[in-house]
Amino acid sequence: MLILEGILAVAVLGFDWKSDLHPEGKFRLLWHQAYETTRDVSQMELSAKGGVFPDLQPWLKTGVELSTAGTNLDSRPDRVTLAGGMSDKTIALGQAYLDFVWKTDLLESHAFAGKFESPLFYSPLLWDHEIRPEGLLESVSFNVSSEPEVHSAFYAGQFSVDQVSESITNGTPMRRSWLFEQGILGSYRSAAIAAVEVSLAFNFYYFADLSERVANLSGQRGNSIIGTIGNNPKFRYHFAPIENVLQISAVPLGIRTGLLGAFAINFRTPDKQRSFFVQADIGNVWRKRNFVGSLSYYYNEPNTSVALFSDADYGYANRKGPRAEVSYFVIDRLRLGMSFALLETLADSVYQANRKEFYLEAEARFF
Repeated sequence: MLILEGILAVAVLGFDWKSDLHPEGKFRLLWHQAYETTRDVSQMELSAKGGVFPDLQPWLKTGVELSTAGTNLDSRPDRVTLAGGMSDKTIALGQAYLDFVWKTDLLESHAFAGKFESPLFYSPLLWDHEIRPEGLLESVSFNVSSEPEVHSAFYAGQFSVDQVSESITNGTPMRRSWLFEQGILGSYRSAAIAAVEVSLAFNFYYFADLSERVANLSGQRGNSIIGTIGNNPKFRYHFAPIENVLQISAVPLGIRTGLLGAFAINFRTPDKQRSFFVQADIGNVWRKRNFVGSLSYYYNEPNTSVALFSDADYGYANRKGPRAEVSYFVIDRLRLGMSFALLETLADSVYQANRKEFYLEAEARFF
């Protein structure tokens, strides 16, 4: 009876769960094959997530998302391996945040708090798109012009990277590792000229008081360390990289074509470690009976940034090489895809070797 009364109440109030809750869901099934000396991979992987992102008030948005989860610091955030005796897989909190919004005709500001998908404009060199930062993010964007659309934005983030517990044995206090990020973004869009879009971002990352655990994992992914892996190593260098990202796209003849380029440099290393990334893509995503393809080249020197947070699809840091990806959209919400990467090491490393990596995948999105 109570359930029936609840249903009737919802109907009377005119509640529409889809438009009011803004649900989102995604399911990916991948076959992962990689060849790297002593680190070969041949396995099936799964990623599933679902959440709701309602607007509680015009000035307050929120989001809660559950997903499959690799819960270790070095795990792919929302992937689990379909191996291990058919055991149950872990479900964890992928996002949980509040977004305070203030909007006028001229500007729009956001203040995020919690765990959320990064809304910033970045490249794979310094940040993996699957990572959900935890902490605070503030942004202010200005509407400079309506036609053509011209926007500028300023943002700053304070993200918790790791926490080291207090040690009674060594007498060291509890401490936290931080990432402070600041940036400027400018964008241009003209509907009159083949829907041309141009975006340019300048990002500054500053990592503070990085833990031995982060150093241990990053040392296996391309960073230089002091000490030995597995025995509380420290980073040899400090990290405060600057990244420039430029993207240009257009829709000639109704087909989207894009080019993205990025350059990063860390002035806090003796050699001023530098990295760059370029990607070309063509095709209309999430439209049935459409092919989409991309070809990219990745060059990430060992100590440009903290390797643990660079994109895992490109082998983190100390890597160079091409990656190609092609997808076919069977229907608007179902994608079949494959990708192949040839990644070489830039500097000799005990923990890295030249790598060939191949994915076959199917992805469905809901709502």
